[in-house]
Amino acid sequence: MSAEFGRLLRSAEYRSVVQPAAGFVPAMFPGVLPIELVRTSGQQQRLGISAAATILGLMNTQTFVTAHGNTSLLSNEQYVRFLYRELLDRSPAAAPLQNAVNRLAAGENRGQLALDLIATPAFQGRGQVQKPLRGAIT
Repeated sequence: MSAEFGRLLRSAEYRSVVQPAAGFVPAMFPGVLPIELVRTSGQQQRLGISAAATILGLMNTQTFVTAHGNTSLLSNEQYVRFLYRELLDRSPAAAPLQNAVNRLAAGENRGQLALDLIATPAFQGRGQVQKPLRGAIT
C-alpha cells in the first residue's frame, strides 16, 4: 500500500464520509480491491451524493453486474437474501428478512439497506477476508 493511500485510509474525511460506502467495495468486488471505485465513491459523497445512492451506483457498474448479476431485477425478498449472503455470509432469519422487505416496500432506498448491513457488528467482525466469487444471480 502506498504511503498516500495509507494516509487516506487514516484520515477523518475517509472515516466519516467514504468508509461506510467503501466497506461495500471489498465485500462485493472479488479479487483485487478496485481502488478507483473507492475513490469514485468518496468523490461522489463529497459532491453531496448520499452514501446510499453511491452504493446503488456501485451496484450498477459493469464490474459488479458481471460478478453478481443485475440486482435491480431482484424482488425485494431476493435482494435482501442476496445482501445477507454476500455481506454477512448467511441467510437472514425470518423476522429480519420480513423487516427488511417491509422497509423496501415502504420506499426505502436499497443502497441504505446495504449500508445498514455494513454497519452491523456481524459485518464489522467478519474481517477483511475476500470471499470467492459465487457466480451471478438469476
